[in-house]
Amino acid sequence: MAGAVVAAAVLLRVGLLEACLLCLCVGLVLAAEMFNTAIEFLSREITHEERPGIAAALDTASGAVLMVSLTAAAVGSVIFLSHVSVLLGWWK
Repeated sequence: MAGAVVAAAVLLRVGLLEACLLCLCVGLVLAAEMFNTAIEFLSREITHEERPGIAAALDTASGAVLMVSLTAAAVGSVIFLSHVSVLLGWWK
């Protein structure tokens, strides 16, 4: 998806500030995924048993990745849809 964001940004000729926002969103999603993966690895090292506290931590980390991803998608949608609407003449 990061590659698609870069390709769309180049094709739609987004401005510097918009490009910075898109890069920030991509970076935040990747960082959230890395934190989630780190928590998953750590939980496997602690125990292989089913433990409610560990399950809650894993669910919370996954939820954080989802929230960051949805926020990044919303920011990208606003940026890209505004550029597409200008190209199509819907908005000036």
